[in-house]
Amino acid sequence: MKRFITFITLFLLISNSSIFSQKTAIELYVFDASQLDLSAFIFDNNLSNQQRILQVDIIPAGEKVVLEGIISWKENLNSNFVEVATFKTNSFISRSFFNDEIGNSEIHVDEKSTNSSIVNKIRNIGKPTGQVQIKLRVFDEKNTFLSDTYKTLTFENPSQTIEITAPFPGDELNPLDFQISWSEVQGAEYYLIKASYKLDENQSDEAALNSGTLVINNFNAGNRLTISTSEPNVLQRELLEGSRFVIQVTAHITGPGGGNDIYSKIVPVSIQSLTGNPGSGIQNNALNEINEFINKMTDILPTPIMNDLRNSVKDKNSLQIFEVVDEDGNTKTLIEASEFIKQLKKDGKIISVKYLK
Repeated sequence: MKRFITFITLFLLISNSSIFSQKTAIELYVFDASQLDLSAFIFDNNLSNQQRILQVDIIPAGEKVVLEGIISWKENLNSNFVEVATFKTNSFISRSFFNDEIGNSEIHVDEKSTNSSIVNKIRNIGKPTGQVQIKLRVFDEKNTFLSDTYKTLTFENPSQTIEITAPFPGDELNPLDFQISWSEVQGAEYYLIKASYKLDENQSDEAALNSGTLVINNFNAGNRLTISTSEPNVLQRELLEGSRFVIQVTAHITGPGGGNDIYSKIVPVSIQSLTGNPGSGIQNNALNEINEFINKMTDILPTPIMNDLRNSVKDKNSLQIFEVVDEDGNTKTLIEASEFIKQLKKDGKIISVKYLK
């Protein structure tokens, strides 16, 4: 009976020790980062005057741990996160501390790396823009993972935006000539203007700008803030009466790694109909492009399929859904599609062709 009671006592002691042992956890708190400087994200030993923007809590306190950090930057919505810096500390006793204590206390930086081209790019812009992501991971002395956390900071820099000041969204423009103007961006080397037709009112502005053949194909305006569509080389195609139209301006700031591009919002407008037939110009132009594409396919696609294609475009409603999409879902211009198909034919890579109605 005594042995049985001893067993129960030992079992309870073991159970209690497992119940009350605390799992390691890490918490990250971010202070006001509106006046943030890039140096706050660079970790090294003996740095001075570093901004205090982060507090790190590792619990339970009093355990030997190692901290690893990864700082990443996302320039804009169209880009992906890229690593700016990484660091790994020596082993230290877990506690609460601030970012400026790393490298300036018993918490030393043992390993570090910095992407100098990205750091220089951010410095060239000025204050951080886009998003900065901070990832922290905790390990024990034997490099066994214990816990992690992350925070994503979003920044806006009003001085680094560009706005189309003319025309305004919804304006009706003269097909013979109109001006495009935009706000100045400090440090911009040149501005690019891009514009395209919008075939369908249900088509998004972004899709319209990135599909089909551009009407203004990244025209380089230098450091000017206004251009006219009547200038040489601005228009790649004629302005069609009654058509829908979208415009975007890009400012390019020269810097390491190719520099930085800042995009304006896309402005949707329309072209006036001087002949009284709204929409006819864009529809006829689309029909001409499709017929040209079909004619280029005469020696490549089987006759029955050619006939089906020709019959399909007789229905004007089909113009809104006539497009070429690759296997990754990217829309191709009819010129790009015809050249690609011709190359496949030349290389003998076309096995069979089917027309899916």
